[in-house]
Formats: sequence, structure tokens, C-alpha cells
Amino acid sequence: MPRRRTGNARAFLAAIYSAACLALLPTAAAFAQVRGAPSDTYRTIFNVFYDGNYDDALKWYQQEWRGAIKAGQMRWIDSICYATMMGECYYHMGMLPQALENYTTAVNLYLNYPDWMIRCQFRPIQTGRASQVPWGPSTRGSQLGHYPTRTSMLQGAIDNTARYKDGGLVQQAIMYPVDVQEIVRCTVLAIRRRAELLGPLSKHDALHKQLEAVLQQPIGPRNHWSQAYADILLAEALLANGKDALAAPLLTRSTVAQGQYDHHLTPTALFELGRLALRQANYPVAAKAFFEATISAYYYDDYGVLEEAFRYAAQTHLLANKKGVLPALVPAAQWAQAKNWRQLRASFLLCAAEGELCAGQTARAAAMLDDATAAIARRSMGAGWIGARLNYLRSVAHFQAKRLDLGEQALAAALKYMHGGSLWLFHIAQVDSAVASGAVTARNAVELYQDVLRDPQPADWAADPLESLAALSVPQPDAMERWFLAALERSDRDAALAIALEVSDRARRRRFFSTLPLGGRLHALRWLLEAPPAALDKKAMVQRQDLLAEFPAYQALQQQAKQVAERLAKLPLAPQDPDAGRLQIALLAELGKISAQQEVVLREMAVRRVPADMLFPPLRPTEEFQKAIPPGTAVLSFFAAGNRLHGFLLNREKGAVWVVKRAAALLDKGGMEKLLREMGNYDANREVPVKDLVDPQWRKTAQQVLDVLLEGSQVDLSKEFRELVIVPDGMLWYLPFEALQVGAGERLQPLIARVQVRYAPTLSLALPDGRTRRPNPKTALVAGRLYPRETDAAVEAASKEILRAAPEASVFGRGTMPANSALFKTQIGQLIVLEDILGTEQGPYAWAPIQAERSKPGNTLGDWMALPWGGPDVVILPGFHTPAENAGKRISRAAAGADVFLSVCALMSSGVRTVLLSRWRTGGQSAVDLVREFVQELPHTEPADAWQRAVMLVAESPVNLDAEPRIKKSPGDLPPKGNHPFFWAGYMLIDPGAGDSRGAKPEKPLPKETGKAEPKRAPEGEMPKPPDAQEPNKPEAENPKKAGEGGMAPPPKPPAAERTEPEPQPPKTAPGKGRARSAAKRNQPS
Repeated sequence: MPRRRTGNARAFLAAIYSAACLALLPTAAAFAQVRGAPSDTYRTIFNVFYDGNYDDALKWYQQEWRGAIKAGQMRWIDSICYATMMGECYYHMGMLPQALENYTTAVNLYLNYPDWMIRCQFRPIQTGRASQVPWGPSTRGSQLGHYPTRTSMLQGAIDNTARYKDGGLVQQAIMYPVDVQEIVRCTVLAIRRRAELLGPLSKHDALHKQLEAVLQQPIGPRNHWSQAYADILLAEALLANGKDALAAPLLTRSTVAQGQYDHHLTPTALFELGRLALRQANYPVAAKAFFEATISAYYYDDYGVLEEAFRYAAQTHLLANKKGVLPALVPAAQWAQAKNWRQLRASFLLCAAEGELCAGQTARAAAMLDDATAAIARRSMGAGWIGARLNYLRSVAHFQAKRLDLGEQALAAALKYMHGGSLWLFHIAQVDSAVASGAVTARNAVELYQDVLRDPQPADWAADPLESLAALSVPQPDAMERWFLAALERSDRDAALAIALEVSDRARRRRFFSTLPLGGRLHALRWLLEAPPAALDKKAMVQRQDLLAEFPAYQALQQQAKQVAERLAKLPLAPQDPDAGRLQIALLAELGKISAQQEVVLREMAVRRVPADMLFPPLRPTEEFQKAIPPGTAVLSFFAAGNRLHGFLLNREKGAVWVVKRAAALLDKGGMEKLLREMGNYDANREVPVKDLVDPQWRKTAQQVLDVLLEGSQVDLSKEFRELVIVPDGMLWYLPFEALQVGAGERLQPLIARVQVRYAPTLSLALPDGRTRRPNPKTALVAGRLYPRETDAAVEAASKEILRAAPEASVFGRGTMPANSALFKTQIGQLIVLEDILGTEQGPYAWAPIQAERSKPGNTLGDWMALPWGGPDVVILPGFHTPAENAGKRISRAAAGADVFLSVCALMSSGVRTVLLSRWRTGGQSAVDLVREFVQELPHTEPADAWQRAVMLVAESPVNLDAEPRIKKSPGDLPPKGNHPFFWAGYMLIDPGAGDSRGAKPEKPLPKETGKAEPKRAPEGEMPKPPDAQEPNKPEAENPKKAGEGGMAPPPKPPAAERTEPEPQPPKTAPGKGRARSAAKRNQPS
């Protein structure tokens, strides 16, 4: 194309650059041997390459590389071809770092001789004779151009007089035979592949920017048909730099030379135009471009573009919702078989097989896959991307045929290749390496990470499900940390805070997804198809409808499951009538069979080109999240990155971020470990002496721990607010924040005495979704031993205590459940497990939430995440174990917190909303009392409020030493109060809260009312009594608790009119008297 005129400075620089390149040209002596550029042997290697023997082809190309034309150590343009084709061998074998290295070498070689075509003695274009293409004619109307295989290229100088006189490199003039078309083709291919391997980093690559600048200058004869080659080279450079709009017209013009003739680069230009149209979802234009690319590639023997164009054409066919096999594939496969091009035949058969699978023709697809297997045979392409694609499609066929085990084996083989051969994973590695080396700015780093570390989008699943599965299966902790740190480097502090918070949530979600089968893909499909509509947004609901329409077999099973669930819902948890009991067992068994069939269909969905957003845990933009924080609520989040611990405090109006400067001191023996030991945590069953329960040293340590956490943050937790939501990270999952000491005037109080405290595994789960709690939930009480030496009488007494708070509960023991807990959980609204939870050390999903059935199949937490979807709204586990019970000394820092985080995520992913579990198991009457008080309050208020009330009530009651198996009593010991954190600080309440539906806590202390007495101040380090427990025999009005003095008193119990509907049955005693009786009964030995 005509180039625009440039200024004198640019012309001068171009002249200097050309002179420098000429000085680097090989001498005439180097061309004395008769050798083409590239060599004649080079073309014969294509037979080996397209036969699928990439490893053998690589050896031949390496031999040609060693024998390439050189002057000293300086290589010439023939080496562009050798480097590019070595890169192609590595590329097809999935050895992407080596491929990138060779493509980079090829591009650098070109930049050494950018204007080499100017010296070529081109011949006029001759009209070629077009033969019939087996899969159809072209409709473009262009003519087939014929070009010579070799073109003479002038090297050296005709007159060297000045060089002889003045000195310098003497180059005798010589006409050298070069294959212009092949050198340009390889240059274009090297640029294209290099951009493909770099992914989003490509537009930030310095070599690509240099390439674009060079190609803006004349690189061939002016006003000559070879301008088509210059156009496509520049177009590829523009595409590599992300300038699609500028590249498109150049690609269009480059499809023909002299405005009418096709040429050797026409297939590539048409292919790139097809890809541009495909990115814009313009399927008709893309399909036409890809089809025309196959025809042009057929004429010019460009079998690489031929294979890619057919592959993209088949993909476009499916994306355009056209069922069955792309018509052109059948004759193309027959042609490839006749020509014995094994790589082409295998690829065409795989494309056709996928079309048959999408049409539900499993048998025909399986036959094609067998043919592809025969074509691959023992060639090295079976270990490359073609073999991975074969395994992937075999998995789809097996899942369609309900052969689950074989499908999973084939899919595992495909994903094994993808761990090294995935382009997406390679993009992540390239971006991460560039950021770590400082090659990109912090702003660009944030944008790059946002691209490569995204959740797979609908376009990703449509383009390549295997790539999306590979990207999901790797957690990428280092890349996530660098993304987080890059976000914090932004100069805009508000933007830095918002991005960093969202990145921290993405990192947590990835930790969870990477531990699930297929990187959470199955989990996402279960949520999308089975979660209540209130938990889904409009986009997800559309995806649900599309999936059900695409897979009618699943929809039919879903309806059957709903009918069974409706019948089960009408039955009690533990039917007393034998016939009802037998019906329940039969219905649960039927539900299990239906769910197993649904899981098989889910496997097929998981590997198909169908979108399913990763809905749980949810991901909310920080701005949206902040607006949804209720008044009076603050969110305290921590995230470890770059060997530093970062803290965030966020409320409805503003946020703050800081680095915990002494994080190492926090986690060493003088910090958390010391605090946990002072709370009695040396071992899971170690007895704590009574004298330790009255030792106040833990309060000082707890204050120091909080000071370290908040140092330099300007965060003041002594101010008035209602609720604190904590999102821990790492070791902080074992830290009892409830017991950390907050200043209240001149005194200290535990945090839970001032505010309601709850936890969330991710930031977004700190707020509720659209679901509501079940009305009149069915409660299941699993009665067992919270402590190994607990007697049967104690077990029975504990059950009776809970039944006082939940008289409607059904009690289950070992062997009394009608089905495995993964099925039975769907019938439970509230689950209370008074049993020691064993097996947590075997993995976050290997333990059984209902221990009574742990030895039977279908009872682990991993089983809970499978269908049928749904679980209790509330799960209470006072017998859970974490490394906190031995002060964290038996777990590595890298693995710290994962046990709790993953277990909680798994419970909530099965439909649970509220989880109360223990960091350490006390196993005594105090544990039963806390659970009872919590369960008693739960129907009338939010979980965080109910838990705060339960803790404060139990903390103010004397401990029954005879009913606490982990308390070591000595003669003369008096019963202490339960205010020592050993009894109550080991529990954490995980709950999403109630959002804006609750009333806000006053932001300022309430004024003192005239005529009312001041409440008694709690001793330092202790908690104030709840309003109805200070003096149980007096009305609440006579025992006011002034907010803001001595800590924040919990709000009084709401009247019946304000309680959550439906209205529960009123208790037989007044609230105050009922609690007083509970406290009196607690003091009796069980």
C-alpha cells in the first residue's frame, strides 16, 4: 500500500537503520555453496510434520538450523523458517516456553533484515489454474495467482571501489535464490503465534511495539504487488499490539495482490478476518471467512492454516447453534485420508465427532473418535494437543453414555496435558513473570491480572471448555498475591482499596474452587440449576433456562426430584408411624437414585460449551458491597500477601487499609500461641486447672494481640457500633476475636461484650443473598459424646437440655437415620450435633458432619456438596476441632486456616447459612448451655444477637466443675464464673447477617434517663450482665444498661410483634425467669 510521507528526521533514521542492516549482511563467501533460503530439505520435513511426528520433525528442523546460512555467527533470513517451524513442533507438543523462545528468535531475525524484500527480483504474477476443492467452491471472485518457488535476491554491491579504497566489508554482488512466500509465511506465523502465547501481555511487549514501528516503514518495492505481504505483516503486528480496528482494513486489502490475485498469505489473512468476526460474535461472517480460508489454504498447500480454519469453522458452526457436523468436514476428512495427512485427518475427525456429540449422536461420535485414534496411532501428536482433545471428547462421549468412571479417566488424561499445555495457564505465568520482574507498571499489572485471573466467562466456555477447566483447577496463590499488591500501589487510594478488597475475595474463592472436582465447575452447575431463585440474579436465571432447554433429560430428572422432595416435606423427620417411616426410607432412596442420575448429566454439562457463572461464593464489587453494609455494622478483613498481613476495616461510609507491621510477633510464641495457651489450649483433651481459670494474664495478652493487629490503622473498636463481621485469613481463623480486649473508658472488656461478632469465609458472604430462612424449620438433634469419657447418662441429660430450648426437635443416635446424611440433610432445617467431630485431620471434606453415620458411604462433607442440593439453614457443631486446641503448633503457616475456611465454604455451598462451630472442644455442661441458649434465642432474633446473648448469659453463671470433663479440680477449689474464654471463646459464628432489614444501633451513646439507676459496672476484663440476667427477680425496667458505659450492652429482646414470622409458641415462663431457671439448673451436676 502507498506509505505516507515521513519527515526528514524519520527518513534520516531509516537510512541509518538500513545501512546498519546492510553492514550485517553475510559476505559473498557465505553464499558460495548452492543452498536455497530455506533449503530444499526444509520442504521435505513438512511430510513428517503433517504426519503427526512432531518429535522427529523437530530433530530435522534443528539439523537445518545448525546448517543454516551464516556469516561468522550472524544468521540470515533462512533461519526465520527454521526457528518458526521448531516453534511449531514445540507448540503442537504443548511445550509452550520452548515454542515462545523459538518464535521470539524468528521475530528478532526478521528485525535484523526488515527490508530484505526490496532486494528481491520479483516476477509478474501469472494466473494459476484452480482445481476443484473437495469440500466446495469459493465465492470470493478472486483469481488464483501463480508465483515461482524461488526468487532471485541481490546480495552484496556491484561497485566495491570505495570499500577497497577506504576499507570496510567487501560484498561481491550475487543473485541468491530465496523462497519469498515461505519466509514471509513463517514471519507472519511467528508473530501470530507469539501474540497468541503472550495473550493479554502481547500489547505491552516491547518487541511487538518495535515490530510495529519497523513495519510502518517501506519493507518492499514501492507500488508493487508484494505490498500485500507488507500489509499482512503490519496487520499481524497491529493485532499483536491489540489494535484490531487498524488491522482489519489491512487484512482485507492483503487478501489479494494487485487487487485481484490470491497469494500464499491469503489463507492467513482470511483466517484472521474470521477470528476478528468471531470475537464480535458475527457468526455468518466468521463462518464464511473460515471456509474461504480453507479453500485458499488448499490451493497454496498451507495445511497449518487449513487445519486451524476448519477447527474454527466447526466451532463457529456450534456457536451459531447449528446442530450436527459442519458439512465440509466429511469430504475434508476423506481428502486428508486419501493424501495420508494424518494430523489433518485426526483433527477433522475430532471436529466432526464433537458435532455429533452436540447432536446427541453418541454412537456415531464414538466411531469417529476410534478413527481418530487409529489416525494418531503411536505418533507424537497423541501426546500433544490433538491427543488431549481426543481424551476430552472421549470424556464427553462416555458421560453421554452414562459411563462415569471411563469419562472421568479420559478427562483426567486431558487435564494432565493441560497443566503444561494450556494457553490460559501459560498467559497467567507470563503475566506473573512480567509483574514480578517489574516489566509492567502497577496500573497495567492490575489490568493484566484482571484479564488472566478472571472467572471463565460464557465466551470462554464457548471457545474452549478444556482451557476453562484448566484455568479453574489451579489456585494461583502467588499471582493472586501480586495482583493484590499491585492494586495497593495505585495512587488513587480509594480505587486501590476497592480493587484490593475484590482481589482478596477472588483469591479466597480460587482457594475453594481449586479443591473441588473440575475446579468448581460441577459445584457452579449445581448452584445454577438447584439453588433457590432468590439466590440467583437475572443472568443466572437465563443461564438456568438455557441449560434446561439444552439438556431436557436433566430437566425431567429435576421435576422427579421435586415431586419426591414435596412428598418428603410432608413427613416428620422421625415418623412414629411405621408405615410413614417405611415411606420416608423409600422416598429418600428414590431421591438418591434420581440425584445420581442428575450427577451423570452434570458431568456432560461440565465438559460442554455451555456457560455457568461461578455463583458461590458470590463476588461483589466493593462499591456495591459497601453500599449494602447495614448501618452500625463494620467489616474487619485480613489478607496475607507478599509475606505481609494486611488489614481492612469497612463500613457503609468509608474504609481503611493498613499493614500489620508486627505480624511475625503476632503469630509467634509471644502472641497468638501464648494467648491460646493462657486460654487452656495445650492439647485437645488436656485438663485445665481451676487456678488457671482465675488467672487474668490472658486479658493482657489479648489486649496486646489486638494492639498488634490494629497498630497504625487508626481503627478504634471502642466506638459505638452494633456489629463486627470478621473475615480472617490463615492463622487468624484460630484467633478468638471475641475475647480480644477493648478499652471502655479506663477498663477493658472482651469484644463480644461490646458488639455482636460474626465471621464470614469471604467478604461477599458477610452479607446475605435474597434467601429467607425456612418457616418452622425441622430440627434434628444428633445425640452423642462431646467428650470421649462422657457417660450415657450425661449424653441423655445434654439432649434433654437442648430439647427444653427446641422441644420440637427429633433426636437421632447411631444407626437411627433413615438414609445417609447427604440425602437426609435436605429434610433438616436446623442441625445440632452434640458429638465429638472426628476425622477433620483427614481433609476439609473427609469428615462427617453427622458423626453417628461417619463409617457409612454418603456421609462426608464432600458428599454433602453433591446432589441433592440443599441443607439445613443452621448447623451447630460444638465438637469441631482445629489446631487452636494445641495453640497452632501442629500446623504449618502455609496450611493454617484452610481446614476451617474450606469446611465452612463447603457447608455453606450445600445451602447452610449459619454455622456455629468450635475452635476447641470443651465437651462439658458449658458447651451444652451455650448451644441451648443460642437455640432458644434463634427463632426470635438474628444469629449474631442470639449468640452474643448466649455467651453473656453463660459467662455470668457459675461453672459446675463436676460437669466439665476438661477442668481439673483440686480440693478446696470454688466454682468460678464462666467468664474465662476457655468456655466461650472457642466458638465462631459464621453467618451472612440480615442486611438492611435490621434496625441500626444508635451511633452515639444514649442519654441517661431521669430517675433510673446506673447499672453495675463489670469488673475489668469481664463482661456486663445481660439486661434480664443482672437481677432475674426484678423487672427489666429496673435494671437498665446504659449504652457506651462499661461496654455496649446487647439490645433487649424484641417484643413478639417484632419477631420473625411465623410466630413461635410462647414459653411457659417469662423470658427473664426462664433464663434464671436455666442458670439454676446448670449448677446441678448432670
